[in-house]
Amino acid sequence: MTILFGPSGAGKSSLVQAAVLPALVDAEDVRIARVDSWPEGEDPARWLAHSLYSDLELGEPPPEAPPGEAVLHAVQRAARASSRLMIVYLDQIEQLFFAGRSAEETEPFFE
Repeated sequence: MTILFGPSGAGKSSLVQAAVLPALVDAEDVRIARVDSWPEGEDPARWLAHSLYSDLELGEPPPEAPPGEAVLHAVQRAARASSRLMIVYLDQIEQLFFAGRSAEETEPFFE
């Protein structure tokens, strides 16, 4: 895991999205799943699962699976589908700590 942090507006997201990720795709042929925002009212783990399934072209997440299991299932399917390195890019994760979010909503994501 790599964490990039700095003051708001410093250009962290721009640097990663415009330079680092494209360079990794070109040089290493990596697969990328990305989450650029965390909408309020959306279960963060389910939101991540949907991004993984969509970005890695895995079809639809199983609707009956709990969000954490859907994330694990997506990663397992992606690993079976290809041995290429996979990057899961989570941007704006600080949004999960905003006052409007309940611990019950975000706790399963961090587990």
